[in-house]
Amino acid sequence: MNLPRNSPFHVLILEHQKPISRNLEKDLKFIDAGATSIRRVFTPEEAYTEMEVFMPNLVILSLDLPEQGATQFFQKFPPEQRPFSIIIINTPSTNPAEQMRLMQIVAEQHISYYLPLRLFGNETLKRAVESVRRTIQQQYMTEYQQEIIQSFIRSLKHPLFKLSERNALESVVSFTGEKSSFSFKVEEQEMRVAWDKVIRLESHENYFDVWYMDAQGIYTVHLARKNEVKPLLPPIIYKVHRSHWVHLAYIKTVTAENVILVNGEEIPLGRAERQGLLTTLEKISPPLLVLSVLQNAISDTTEHQTPRKRKRKRAWGGIKV
Repeated sequence: MNLPRNSPFHVLILEHQKPISRNLEKDLKFIDAGATSIRRVFTPEEAYTEMEVFMPNLVILSLDLPEQGATQFFQKFPPEQRPFSIIIINTPSTNPAEQMRLMQIVAEQHISYYLPLRLFGNETLKRAVESVRRTIQQQYMTEYQQEIIQSFIRSLKHPLFKLSERNALESVVSFTGEKSSFSFKVEEQEMRVAWDKVIRLESHENYFDVWYMDAQGIYTVHLARKNEVKPLLPPIIYKVHRSHWVHLAYIKTVTAENVILVNGEEIPLGRAERQGLLTTLEKISPPLLVLSVLQNAISDTTEHQTPRKRKRKRAWGGIKV
């Protein structure tokens, strides 16, 4: 269950003790938490100022902040209005009253994870961060599905929707290609992926990063040998840059320098490829193109609600149809 590495995952550490704060930052980098950025602040006031220009996905909050700083932070960002997840840390206590208070905070504030200082290691920290990333992934997928639906609705009003149904369908079929899926091996297990689940590909020397929606509706990536997968690419997987291919149906906007996908990712657009892409988009019927992938893109992701963990190791795969 990994968010795409180029998707934002910002972490803010609010801990008044600088050694603890510094060690947390080092540990997050050591476990490869996938954070786009990690910032440290030492008071709630500094956190508020930071959040005006930098809204984190995850806040690691110390309950030991002086002057009831944690309580102030909870009041500033109540659970129902909080745009981020929280992992709390504190010095563990054997006092039953303090333990009861901690349990109450975790329940009332919808805390994602609790880490007792000096008692947790990197593996526990890794599990905590991955738990938060799973929550973000579910939110991300919900927004993604809604964006596809809205994109389809907008397409119905598109001025290009003037072709007859027959001609439009022929146009869509010519871009989707004859093969509807391909397969590859991950850890000796064969997996089959429909081309309409492939969002984009990124080229690296002799292999592709294939970004696609798996059966659980998780946006994931696996490696595939370029010389095996490239000859199989249907026309709907369009080259927009010397190193990037995207699925035409998942394009939201084309700018001078980027292709913006419906999930918010910005893919570089080569100057040599720009006019060809615009011409291609003018030839096809956007509503029917979206419709051709909408059923699989939405139905499979809504049928499976339980995310599964994935190993970070990306496996090489032999591609076949």
